[in-house]
Amino acid sequence: MSGGVMVVVCLLQVILCTMAPWMVSAATKPNVLMIAIDDLRPQFGQAYNVPEVKTPNMDKFVDSGTVMQYSYVQQAVCGPSRASILTGRRPDTTHTMSPFGWCWSTRGQFTTLPHYFRENGYITAGSGKIFHPDACGSADPHSLGDDKTAWSLPYFPEPECVQWGSIPCPHTKYWNNTMGDSVFVSDLDDEQLTDGQLATHARALLANFSKQIGVEAGQPFFMAVGLHKPHLPHIAPKKYFDMYELSNVSLTPNPHVPKNFTQGAWYASQEIRTYNDARKQFADDGYTEVQPISDVDLRIHRRAYFAATSYVDAQVGRIMDALGSSGLANNTIVVLWSDHGWHLGDTNSFGKCTNFESATRNTLMWRVPGGKNTGKSNRLVEMVDLYPTLVELTGLPPMRSCVGDEPPSVNCLQGESYASELSSGVPMRAAKQFAYSQWMYGEIKPGNSGPVIERLQHEDVAPHLISESWKAGPLTVGYTARLASGYRLTEYYPYNKTSFSADWSGGPLAREFYDYGLDPLETVNHIGDSSYNTLIAEMHNGMREDLDHT
Repeated sequence: MSGGVMVVVCLLQVILCTMAPWMVSAATKPNVLMIAIDDLRPQFGQAYNVPEVKTPNMDKFVDSGTVMQYSYVQQAVCGPSRASILTGRRPDTTHTMSPFGWCWSTRGQFTTLPHYFRENGYITAGSGKIFHPDACGSADPHSLGDDKTAWSLPYFPEPECVQWGSIPCPHTKYWNNTMGDSVFVSDLDDEQLTDGQLATHARALLANFSKQIGVEAGQPFFMAVGLHKPHLPHIAPKKYFDMYELSNVSLTPNPHVPKNFTQGAWYASQEIRTYNDARKQFADDGYTEVQPISDVDLRIHRRAYFAATSYVDAQVGRIMDALGSSGLANNTIVVLWSDHGWHLGDTNSFGKCTNFESATRNTLMWRVPGGKNTGKSNRLVEMVDLYPTLVELTGLPPMRSCVGDEPPSVNCLQGESYASELSSGVPMRAAKQFAYSQWMYGEIKPGNSGPVIERLQHEDVAPHLISESWKAGPLTVGYTARLASGYRLTEYYPYNKTSFSADWSGGPLAREFYDYGLDPLETVNHIGDSSYNTLIAEMHNGMREDLDHT
């Protein structure tokens, strides 16, 4: 155990042993273990029908829990997605989105998920990346958990200089003061890397809860563990790279942007370009909207991502083993989620930051004690639904549904609970029809063959954030609606930066429509096919009804 972990665990023992008598009354509510994983696309193992990517620990959720096959985030980038997950509000309400910043409290003090559990009698403990680290600056620093009101126990941030989950870390002399390489085979052991240290801390804390509070008595806990891999840089011990023979690594089956795609809306993989090894591979003279990277380079990056995924899976296994050994598993709800998906060359992109299926669809797994619905669920859910679902599963006082765009001073949620389906296997309400995501773009201008989106320029040091000089210009929002029956409609509208809302009055500036039954890899935009007109009109009307709060 590292010195930092040991100090925190010893401090926790003191705190738990000195709690007032009213704080250790008999437990009547279930504990919650929430594991958040960065950039984990739901394309791995038995859980998501991709056996090439080896994840034996997360695969166990198929037999003992519920693996949601169609879960979607509200914006496919870390900070805004986590803000929506942890406030239960959409990006237009949180005002947390690229290019406006990633602080969950930009608009005001929402009641966040861990805060709500704390104020309702739970011990709350957090570690690693739950909110986006330091997005709120000195007001809510990462050292205090990025929402200092949320945690009743001292927050356990990552060891110094490994916030992004890499050892050695970016911007050090080892890397010659650059971002370093995106692919790195580490000679360190699991527990020496950042996620290994976070898993070690979680194991110690679970053991401490068992010893100090007791298996059947005491204040329930809400414990959040934020793991970094497979976020860039793709660093993992050598044994995980050895699991994947480079020449056998699969190539993406859809390496090109869709036919009839909206010009300029292509994500040019800005994030990965900031790393030393990727700059040449993704240089503008060889990597363009119509020219993917070479198959050799593609395999190198896919292998590294697979290795990082297998590494983080092993850390999930260590945490889950500790929960089993603690004697607390039978009274602990486990929810494991990622903040979005990730492109691995599909639609000619690497990273998140799009409205495509690979970016907006995320990993989501549940294990509910006594739950009747185990296996894989095809119910369509959004990540804004997680907050009300956890509240209902634990029996906390429910928050009402928001009416339109209500301010943070109002305790309400924009998601819907599906708790009954997890606990009893019988849905209490019909599954939602649409899942919504969004992304920001520059101004749309007329082109020779249709509308052209002006691509926003990104900061080199923060590739998801837009350059200051572009914030003053016109912006376009792309709203995308994923239909449960297998269709996607994306529409582009002028965006008002003052009201944080789209201008729907003139209709969409451009559109895309994908039919996953006919074309599961999004290779063709079918918006010009008149046979879909009735369905497109229905989806447009539903999108405007749900998202237009002007």
